[in-house]
Amino acid sequence: MCGIAGFINTNNNSINEIDTISKGIVSSLRHRGPDSQGYWIDHKLGLSICHTRLSIIDLNTTGAQPMHSKSGRFVISYNGEIYNSDSIKKKLNDSGIIFKGTSDTEVILEACEYWGIKNAINKTIGMFSFALWDKKLCKLYLVRDRIGIKPLYYGKQNGIFYFSSELKPIKDNLKLNFSINKYALKKFCEYSYIATPDSIFNNIYKLEPGHILEIDLKLNISKKKYWNMKDYVGKKNLHSSNFSNLKSQITSLIEDSVKKRMISDVPIGCFLSGGIDSSLVASIMQKNSNKKINTFTIGFEENNYNEAIQAKNISKYLGTNHNEHYFSNKDALEVIPNIYKFYDEPFADSSQIPTVLLSSFTSSKVKVALSGDGGDEFFRGYNRYYWAENFSKINKFSPEIIRSFLSKLINRIPENSIEYLASTKVISKKIPNLKNKLYKIADILSLKTNDEIYEYLIKNNNKVDSIINFNEGDFNVFKKYENILFKNFNHKMQFLDANYYLPDDILTKVDRASMAHGLEVRVPFTDHRIAQLMISNSITSTSITKNKLILKKILNGYVPKKLFDRPKMGFGVPLSNWLRGSLKVWAQDLINSSEVKGNEFLNYENINMLLNEHIEYKRDNSYKLWPILVFISWLNNNSYA
Repeated sequence: MCGIAGFINTNNNSINEIDTISKGIVSSLRHRGPDSQGYWIDHKLGLSICHTRLSIIDLNTTGAQPMHSKSGRFVISYNGEIYNSDSIKKKLNDSGIIFKGTSDTEVILEACEYWGIKNAINKTIGMFSFALWDKKLCKLYLVRDRIGIKPLYYGKQNGIFYFSSELKPIKDNLKLNFSINKYALKKFCEYSYIATPDSIFNNIYKLEPGHILEIDLKLNISKKKYWNMKDYVGKKNLHSSNFSNLKSQITSLIEDSVKKRMISDVPIGCFLSGGIDSSLVASIMQKNSNKKINTFTIGFEENNYNEAIQAKNISKYLGTNHNEHYFSNKDALEVIPNIYKFYDEPFADSSQIPTVLLSSFTSSKVKVALSGDGGDEFFRGYNRYYWAENFSKINKFSPEIIRSFLSKLINRIPENSIEYLASTKVISKKIPNLKNKLYKIADILSLKTNDEIYEYLIKNNNKVDSIINFNEGDFNVFKKYENILFKNFNHKMQFLDANYYLPDDILTKVDRASMAHGLEVRVPFTDHRIAQLMISNSITSTSITKNKLILKKILNGYVPKKLFDRPKMGFGVPLSNWLRGSLKVWAQDLINSSEVKGNEFLNYENINMLLNEHIEYKRDNSYKLWPILVFISWLNNNSYA
């Protein structure tokens, strides 16, 4: 895995200046590619293409980048892995193309020249973002994978077009002014991530998954979509209606996806939480390995957010070489002030904290790890699918006046009373995190439509207008999908999760945390062949695909049910307790800083009230506060104007 970046500068800058900027960009991206760095420059055109390399396949210099095609026409800076590169390479060999090395970079480069970019990409199975310069047409092409696993930012300002795997190389090395995108900030405070195509800055955007961006030397930009998940919503006959055949088809796809992602010239391992998704990935890896695979788990010494015991039981049954490490709360808390270094754009999924720790631990042993991310989205594993379906029925058949009364009644129950009830062993075992669920029930009872229910379930703050100093228009990012004929409400939720929550939250979280530690993470469940099958209308109506039931049945062929059949926990931390204890002073100092009191975007009085309510146990505001605290911390450590 690697880092890519570059620019087209039409301002006739000096040779020395272009060289200096390129060196600075490479230095800023070094953590994504610690093994080697380089850049290629056409001074006459003001063009620079930069690259930093984490060597995974073809460790020799034949895999170095930026790489030139055999004809010399194309130059590529590539970040990713093409898992079927051998089969593509064979087709190119049969057409007379001779390769100098064994890297997948050379394969995709020659494939783009031979078949054309779109046709070449459509033959791939993999994750990638890359920049391709065509010397003949004098055009630059930016390409991002179908699901959005690998990041790619771009923009133009003052006669300069720029692109990068991360924001920092652009912001720190180009002499441009970047201002905060207030609309993106508002959505960030609601969702804890910034949805594509926006970024935290005006004039910098994320390239959408499945897109090719084309730019010429006059900086004219055009975008085309080469793959669209929407096209598979109405598809039929993608699977057999017979349960046994369907299970066999999905099993075959998942097994093939995992096996393809095991190809590596460096040590490889697997994240293992003990949950269904990672356990299935580990099971298939062990089945297809001639030695014990490396599995990695972390736990926490002082809290209940811990799946390490279950993971150890799974690894013992599978016979893996298991690596586990227990961190203290102190270890986790030490990560928090440095979050801005790992996520150079504000990002506030609190599971980022254990993800950073897991990546750090894993990278000390291997350079590649497989994970179970994507299983929840494509196989509907989140609790919100259950909640949404049931509340949709309640809201449909219950009078609004009764729902409103119940909502107000629940909201009047003091938090400490709920805490006491939740502390009993029977309740805590059957209904984990009771207080937040009760308050959610109260809020959902007051909603009227399915879309409102979904919006509420995926937001951390449904009343963000009280903390943001502007209220302009409706910025619902999901509206463009209103006219799609989904099979049912769950199907729509699944589609939206796969298009937004998966790439902009889950995959962003893992990419930044892992790449900060020189670790490549591969995600078998995000294989586009699985996505196409699982998002289709017909399969969505099949009950066995709900709540990951079919994954459970497949996993049961590898592991006894008793080892994995338990309530979903998630990769969490005790954020609520921390903000009342170890992080209280940190949070108070951030919110009461002069930068916040005078900030044009933030409403200090209401933010301070949220914190005081939380500290005084009047209401659990931890997930409303976390994005604000992350943004303030990021703001204090970044000059943006």
